Amino acid sequence: MAVTLDKVKVGDAVPALKHTFSLEEMRLFSAWHKMDKYGHHSENQHTSEEVAKKLGRPAPVVQGLQVAFVAEEMLADYFGQQWYTTGKLSVRWIGMLLRGDTLTTKGRILDVKPEAGGTRVEVEVWGENQRGAQVMVGTGSARLA
Repeated sequence: MAVTLDKVKVGDAVPALKHTFSLEEMRLFSAWHKMDKYGHHSENQHTSEEVAKKLGRPAPVVQGLQVAFVAEEMLADYFGQQWYTTGKLSVRWIGMLLRGDTLTTKGRILDVKPEAGGTRVEVEVWGENQRGAQVMVGTGSARLA
């Protein structure tokens, strides 16, 4: 159930979301079946053990947008329908997730401020791997009525 404005306080945590990335899932996300037609290879550092190792990676790397989607899902769960109509997300990747890693996205309310049509709730967001190292940081927000 989505949060309501009367339940939002600066400093409150947004419920975390955890996701483990499988190679099969990474291939579905990063190896669009028509990529070759446009000069891109479906075998890349996100989909192939061999290519990742040739590039000096220990394993295939989870694509940044795939990581951001987990943060977006966390915010959609928190804000509900308002996320889809007023949500904003801005992130930077500061670390790497590999095949089999688990990402936990977390959030904390930074600000609550009036704007036209409601009140914007700004959230600090970040993602940590299973070892507790941050791999993504940023902010998200949505307008609540």
